[in-house]
Amino acid sequence: MALEMRLPVEEYLENFDFKSFLRSVKVRDERLILDQIRYFTVKEAVERDRIVESYFGSEKISEIVDILVNKFKFSPIKHGKIRTLDLGSGTGFFTVRVAEKLRKLAPDLEVYAMDATPSMLKVLVNKYKNVTPIIGVAEDVRGSLNFSSGFMDLPSEFEFIFSILTLHHCLNVANVFRSVNEVLGSNGLFVVADLCKHEFEEFKLEMGDVHLGFNPEEIREIAKETFSEVKIEIEPGIKCECSGRGAEIFFASMIK
Repeated sequence: MALEMRLPVEEYLENFDFKSFLRSVKVRDERLILDQIRYFTVKEAVERDRIVESYFGSEKISEIVDILVNKFKFSPIKHGKIRTLDLGSGTGFFTVRVAEKLRKLAPDLEVYAMDATPSMLKVLVNKYKNVTPIIGVAEDVRGSLNFSSGFMDLPSEFEFIFSILTLHHCLNVANVFRSVNEVLGSNGLFVVADLCKHEFEEFKLEMGDVHLGFNPEEIREIAKETFSEVKIEIEPGIKCECSGRGAEIFFASMIK
């Protein structure tokens, strides 16, 4: 289910006032965010789905989706009306796939997709109308929601938040975790899927990466400062492959 917008979604995405938005949210480096928006607008927005498909292949993509859905299935979340947010959704490549499976478990599911790049969200809404797009930043989810609440009715918290291949684009991981915790409901679940540490320095230029992946144990220690329960797993056989370079994927499950 997608919420009614107070103005056409195309107008919201096309005429979003980024200067006012960035003044209203807590971010450490506005230039980094604007550079990333330019990068993904120019280099990846239209081609993003094809690029993600090439990273993993359809079989591994299905495995990633199933892992996320299973983490939701066996979490403390009480099924019923569930609000879920894909943080750093891009074009909704994973948003749509996860939502379709989650709806079999929670028919009243509300699905939201937050990304800083309007051109990515335009691709999402053009192919899938049953998601509410939100322009926002991972370091201040609450502030992002507050700013866009002038355009649409938005929830103040979510039962399930997931983020796939977004964390390595974020400057400060601890700030992202604190930001997410602010908008998670009681016993809410946050699941991150991202790259393990690698040595491909060129990814910063080629893919707009900020971090060269993460040591999963470092992620565990950072997450433990914010969440009551943290579980980290590396799924054998799932790697992000690009031009002969590959990095393993870890999954971090965090409960408020």
